[in-house]
Amino acid sequence: VAIEVATKRHCAALIVDSSITSAKESAKTFYPFLPAFFLRTKFDSIGKIRHIEAPKLIIHSPQDQLIPYSMGVKLYEAASEPKLFLRSAGGHNEAGIIGDNRTAAGFKQFLTGLNLL
Repeated sequence: VAIEVATKRHCAALIVDSSITSAKESAKTFYPFLPAFFLRTKFDSIGKIRHIEAPKLIIHSPQDQLIPYSMGVKLYEAASEPKLFLRSAGGHNEAGIIGDNRTAAGFKQFLTGLNLL
């Protein structure tokens, strides 16, 4: 959702935490038996992130049990510069920014570097 908003409004920065690449790819991952034409919602984040000029911080954990870590990596790879990837720790519903010191430090560094903190 944040990527969608950032394509329509100016923002100082875009922060994406544990996000999907697209609804289509998510459906293939979670519901491989459903035909793709059932999806009305696109959420084509991977197609849109490359057009966002704002600095981007993408956070994802390899231990995320809900959204595959590979989706976070794909979003980062598709994003245009400037961009930063933080490999966080913990599961999808754990507060990585609060509980993981390395992620918290990277998050703070990102915002400080943009004079937003």
